[in-house]
Amino acid sequence: MTLPDTTLPGTAPSGTAGAVRLMKEEAVRRLAGRQAVDLDPRAVARHAGVERATADRLFPDRTALLTALVLDAYNSMGESAERAAAAAEGTGADLLERWVAVGRASAPGPWPTPRSTS
Repeated sequence: MTLPDTTLPGTAPSGTAGAVRLMKEEAVRRLAGRQAVDLDPRAVARHAGVERATADRLFPDRTALLTALVLDAYNSMGESAERAAAAAEGTGADLLERWVAVGRASAPGPWPTPRSTS
């Protein structure tokens, strides 16, 4: 997953939510680029255009930043699964078909079309 670099150095985000978003986006860019060793919140903040004091308050250490990223991924996966289950149920899918829909929503990749067993 590669995110576009939309932040200019020295530009401050508006509010805490903006700073959190910018720092998480920069951290994900670094992880995707295999730069896991460089997830120091201050370095991430500098590249995301977030002030050092804000970074220290939001993510006091690398563990706090990684935990926030893991929770975002976990919540996103759960939301995708719930949407897929609801959509499948709305089409009259049985339990197995709903389970397959949840699995497909939770994992990337091209999925083959299921063959009919009847």
